[in-house]
Amino acid sequence: MDPLVAQKDSVKLVKRLLEEYLKQKEDEEKYKQDMQSLITKTLAQTKMMIDERDKYKSKYNEVKKDTDAIPDLRQEIDKLKLEKKEIFITTELKRWQRNSYVGLVISAFFFMLFLFVGLSKYDWSIEKYFNALIIYKGNMIVSFIIWIASTIFTSVFVKIWYDRNHNYSNINNYKTQIEIPQDMKN
Repeated sequence: MDPLVAQKDSVKLVKRLLEEYLKQKEDEEKYKQDMQSLITKTLAQTKMMIDERDKYKSKYNEVKKDTDAIPDLRQEIDKLKLEKKEIFITTELKRWQRNSYVGLVISAFFFMLFLFVGLSKYDWSIEKYFNALIIYKGNMIVSFIIWIASTIFTSVFVKIWYDRNHNYSNINNYKTQIEIPQDMKN
């Protein structure tokens, strides 16, 4: 073989090997840079994920704190409903009891009217008025009318008034039978 050709071939071979080596080094540098940028991106994403996790964790703690307050709020709502229900029952009871005064007022009105008409007829003299009543008592029809009026007054109006205002079993029974609106029920 010709030494010159062998030398040229050796130079070409070395040149090609050197090019391959440099290309390999260049690829390694590129690989290192790619790895470095990948590591940087991964670290940035990891930091972002950690920040997001901490953000969600703080929101979770806030929501958990709010949900821990829900039973307290429910107790408050139940207390308010109970108070509203008691106020409703009390007002309904007072209205029911007030209705019993109507009969008493009507009876008192007729009694006063009877007294007023009688006194005005006998010149506002109480003595003349009572004497006339004694005479009228002897009349069976007048006595019967007075008896019916006093019986109605005592057996109906006074009884209703007493039962609604002083008979606790009737009062408690009425309280249990009051129809409570839906928004006040537990």
